[in-house]
Amino acid sequence: MRQLAPLAIAFLLNASAHAATLGKAMVTSQEVSDGCPVPSSVSNFSPADAKAVVWFELDDVAVGDTPSVQWYEPGGKLYQTAAWDPLSDSGNYCFSTVLNIAGKSAASLLGKWMVKGYWNGSPAFTLSFQIGSGGNNGSTDGSGGAANDGAGDTPSRGKLSFTGLSAATFNPAKIHAAAQLQGASFGGASQVSVLVNGAALPVSLSPQTVTFDAALNEGQNSFVFIAADSAGNTLFADLTLWSGARMLRVRVLDETGQPANDASVTVSLGDDRSVVAAAKTDKGIVTFTNLPDRTVFLQATANGNRYASLAVTGSAGSVEYRLKAFAAPSPIDNNDFSKGLAGWNIGSAPAHLVPHQEGEGGVNDTALMAQLSRRAITAAAAVRATAATGGSDLELRTSGEGPQSISRTFNAAPGTKLVTVRFKFITSEVPGGYFGSRYNDYFNVALRSKSGGTLTADSNSMNSLGLSAFTPDGATVWHVLTLPVLGGDTVQLDATVTNVGDGLYDSRLLFHYISETSLAVTKIDLREPKYEDDDYIFDQTPLRFLSMAQHNYLGGDTLVDGYVTVSGDAGDQMTDLKLEVLDGSTIIATSDLQPEAFQFLSRPLGPDRLVTFGPALFRLSSDQFANLAKDSNKEFTLRVRATSAKGQDVTGVYGKVKQLALYTAGNRYPSRDPGDCTGLPKSYRCGGDDWALPEIARFLEQYEGVSWNDFSNMNAGPFPRHLSHDVGVDADGWFDGYQARDAAAAKKLIDMVNRGKEKSVRMVFVTFTPEFQNAIKNVTLADGRKAAEVFLNVPQHDGHFHFRIAEHPSMGVPVTLHIQNTLLYPVKITVDGQVIGNVAAQSTVDQPYSAGRQLKLSFELVQPRIGSQMLGDPVSGYFDSISNPSGTLNFKITNHIGDSWFFVPAIDNRTDTTLLLSVNEGLAAQNRCNCTIPANSSSVAAGYYLWYSNSNVALFNAANGYNGKYVVFGTNPSTRTGSFQSSVQPETGLLRLTVITPP
Repeated sequence: MRQLAPLAIAFLLNASAHAATLGKAMVTSQEVSDGCPVPSSVSNFSPADAKAVVWFELDDVAVGDTPSVQWYEPGGKLYQTAAWDPLSDSGNYCFSTVLNIAGKSAASLLGKWMVKGYWNGSPAFTLSFQIGSGGNNGSTDGSGGAANDGAGDTPSRGKLSFTGLSAATFNPAKIHAAAQLQGASFGGASQVSVLVNGAALPVSLSPQTVTFDAALNEGQNSFVFIAADSAGNTLFADLTLWSGARMLRVRVLDETGQPANDASVTVSLGDDRSVVAAAKTDKGIVTFTNLPDRTVFLQATANGNRYASLAVTGSAGSVEYRLKAFAAPSPIDNNDFSKGLAGWNIGSAPAHLVPHQEGEGGVNDTALMAQLSRRAITAAAAVRATAATGGSDLELRTSGEGPQSISRTFNAAPGTKLVTVRFKFITSEVPGGYFGSRYNDYFNVALRSKSGGTLTADSNSMNSLGLSAFTPDGATVWHVLTLPVLGGDTVQLDATVTNVGDGLYDSRLLFHYISETSLAVTKIDLREPKYEDDDYIFDQTPLRFLSMAQHNYLGGDTLVDGYVTVSGDAGDQMTDLKLEVLDGSTIIATSDLQPEAFQFLSRPLGPDRLVTFGPALFRLSSDQFANLAKDSNKEFTLRVRATSAKGQDVTGVYGKVKQLALYTAGNRYPSRDPGDCTGLPKSYRCGGDDWALPEIARFLEQYEGVSWNDFSNMNAGPFPRHLSHDVGVDADGWFDGYQARDAAAAKKLIDMVNRGKEKSVRMVFVTFTPEFQNAIKNVTLADGRKAAEVFLNVPQHDGHFHFRIAEHPSMGVPVTLHIQNTLLYPVKITVDGQVIGNVAAQSTVDQPYSAGRQLKLSFELVQPRIGSQMLGDPVSGYFDSISNPSGTLNFKITNHIGDSWFFVPAIDNRTDTTLLLSVNEGLAAQNRCNCTIPANSSSVAAGYYLWYSNSNVALFNAANGYNGKYVVFGTNPSTRTGSFQSSVQPETGLLRLTVITPP
């Protein structure tokens, strides 16, 4: 027996030399003796009991392995830690560590305790026990047994795939689909959940297949599949499925107007460019099905690098477009518009030159701009560049509905490696308020080479770019499109801007320059690190997220891996390679190379020599992100800059990544991942586990009495021993009493979900007990969803629960709605789509409300009725949305609503004749309500009516109907004279009228 640390004892059994595995683990009251006999499990202790003991077995440990145990008091606060020195011998061990209770502060900390065991810093098990009434009864009910949840939702070793549905293409409205599992078997049907748009589907189960039928909505659908395999490990998929009922017939013509056979045609969704369908033309025709009524991009290519693009809506029915061959190259050197539009193929397009304004969308890159302006046009430098400051831009506008196009064809200078075009997109749809609509204006800018056969294009639409890509006046930043070429090849720029849906709001493209350089970044492939352990291999995935907060992990650096390839002149070599992070047009962070990448700088460039950096690439000092806002989710652009010894300086754009913020609130239970890899196997993933989308982090901070852990790793991506936690929207949680998973735990979780507005909590993973399942069975959540379709039964979530959260969550914020109704009738109030009640006529209410990120209040007048007939014109309106509402919000409802005015005539009839009311008689808004004003009556009103400068109130003799003479107030329909404007009461719209003489 060897005592290895205070309060921590280990006993060596027989020697062995294999990977360590956890055996039994439990809380007990017995001290450990030689030989490692298995003690009895105990779950309840009295404050008078001497001690609680954690006992566990580990087989096949290695020399240098280090176990540790952490004890957590009720409420989640760390109470004490026990750690062992690195083991000096391999073999099988049992370990124990003691919590002293009687006479110690633990005796006063009543409630449920947690114990977490770690092996080489990695979670091994979770245990729980109770200190309170009941004493040491020797219970072995299992509640003190190992939860084994520290490793998260351990992935199945099987490979999951789907037939009958796809997130990568367009799906039919009705699907018959199957989940297929290779390398493992599904568990029981009770462990399978399939949900479409939040509704659970019935399934049929076999060992390798789960089949189901579903009806998809037009447009975007959410699809969730979660199951356990026969070993109790997790299978999970969370997909977006696009569906529609439209068919689009596409006819592709060649440049002579004849059908283009065997052309390759793709259609991609404007809202998500990764959703694609492809086909080859037959006699120039191809047909696409299952398209939604959204903007789609069509692209066709054919031999000779001929190319065409078009944007339409999925409901267009049929379209025709023509391949573009290469035009004859222009001999005019005019890529900078210094010679006007000479050498540009404009045709009849509405294109002209405008003064260059760097403006809101300009690249904040003074060094590059200055360099472009001073480059010499020499064969040695192989550069032709525009004067990139000042000068003119070419503007291409839409003109009515449909596309407008221009092109430019030229021969690249000898030695050229890269052609670059700089442009921006501007659309009046954004300030016009049509972002997110079907009026999804689009652009396509393409560069292609004739001999090299290379093609690069930037095709995008307003919606697919996202609202954050635009300034308030509808402009993007300057885009840069690059094409690797060989000197002397013919290059053609094709540009199209399209007004989609109607011709009311124009869009345009601005072109700043085309440049040529002899240094080129030909490939940028940024990826997540590859993770391997004895059981799992996570393939490297493209970088989609970037950890952008000041931190101490990995020496304070955020690391980026991947591969970057550069080509250049003979005799030249690289002097620097950097990664730049751009917020719109501004560079906010610049990287250094990781040490392993410096070796590539010394390698010579040349006509046949490409230099590829990687897989270790860049390190970004996190100090650069110290002042970066983290209150909302945001995307940033990554760009690689290459510099050579000959003074060449070029960039290549990788694309956009989402910002990850560091979760810094104190309601954490122990961090799973350390800050660096010191003392860990080299395959261990480091860099912290507390990275989340900024809005997710802010959302979780607001829960009281809950501890969080395991968000996402640095830069997100694959998270060892988890299937999710890879996109910054997940977190594991714990609160005192959760492990019981009883009705009380269910109620707390339901309350937590209900606090989130707008379906903020998409899914909750729990390992169900019968009591928990019964507690949620018939519950409807505050947002209308069924609790049984939000709470999912997932293995290995008995020691913690799991939240998967919407990208833009909002916690209910208490506000007061101060609503003043000045009108003479009640109004019905709707907030965020839900009716909250009526406000009486000429009354004020203070209504408490739990608000989300946005609050939108609308109202509708409760019109008076005669039987089933409503009187007056409909009156309704809304107030502008309020972002991040708080405190008291004031709303005043008057007779002035938007651009409309309303009035309510109140009539004193001092005649002996019953009168018949008409408002706006003879006008387009005429309203003959068939309502009468009794003889000798006072203040008779019949609703509100639209009020124009020429409005009138006409009163007929009821005995004659709407015939014969009438008394008129306001503008007489016959003479068009008169007005009652000055008599209408402000805010109420009340107009008092007195009839003395009958008609």
